[in-house]
Amino acid sequence: MEAILPGRPAGPPPLAFSFDANRAPDAPSPIADSDARSPARWRRLADALAREQGLSRYRAETLFERWCQGRAAIALVGEEIVSYVSLIPLFDEAVEGRLRRRLGAPAGTGEGGALYESATGWTHPQWRRRGLSLHLRRALLAGFAAPDRLFLSATIGLGASRVLPGLGWQLVSWGAYPFASALIGMPADGVAALASLRSRQPARLAPYLGDHITPQGEPRHRWADHCHLWFSDEGQAAVLDRWLAGLAGGDLARWRRAVAEGVYGNPGEPGWKPFLFRGAFGHSY
Repeated sequence: MEAILPGRPAGPPPLAFSFDANRAPDAPSPIADSDARSPARWRRLADALAREQGLSRYRAETLFERWCQGRAAIALVGEEIVSYVSLIPLFDEAVEGRLRRRLGAPAGTGEGGALYESATGWTHPQWRRRGLSLHLRRALLAGFAAPDRLFLSATIGLGASRVLPGLGWQLVSWGAYPFASALIGMPADGVAALASLRSRQPARLAPYLGDHITPQGEPRHRWADHCHLWFSDEGQAAVLDRWLAGLAGGDLARWRRAVAEGVYGNPGEPGWKPFLFRGAFGHSY
């Protein structure tokens, strides 16, 4: 598997932790990344993720490459990866350039910042409710923290919604910041470029369009029936949304067409899929 990476890209180093069940649940110990490079170990992780309801399927090579690039963190118990979290870039200078060209906007210099998806968060059932996922997410996000970086997470059903409030993230309506949320999902009706694409979530699930709630504070909400959108900083999400709207002249339909063609049709990672919903939500500025 090492052959897919002729050299490690610049960025945060790979994060690996060893977890001892006899220690405090929030205190896994950092280990050398060379201890986590067994190809068989990553294939077993990919197989486990493929069996987990509500998670997208990715090849072992993709999961491993994220980690080698510093965009993932893992926890091991003995020889097995028992927890994995990762980041996928949704918007950066390269994506901005593609969208500007499709919109006929002047060339820019990356002033829009960067947006990352917190993706593929998984913990082995035997090791859940021990704080592993929260610990890994904090460590991973700390390595990527920067004033111009924003993070989001979109769940299929409940997903990581129990963990994200512990990071201070906010649950928002999919229609609250539609130019920003379009980078990961949108209504499929009327966008020709979406006709040939597969949606990440089952068609029966609806986008959550309410206010901020948490599973702990609102257990009566039908979490399993919705896809939920979380942002690491809602104020920053609002700023990004208005800046993206400016690129499209405030025309949401035009923006969604550009994203469908320039982002969904050319994903940053093999196997990545958008959320495609029935019905309408969002607004134009």
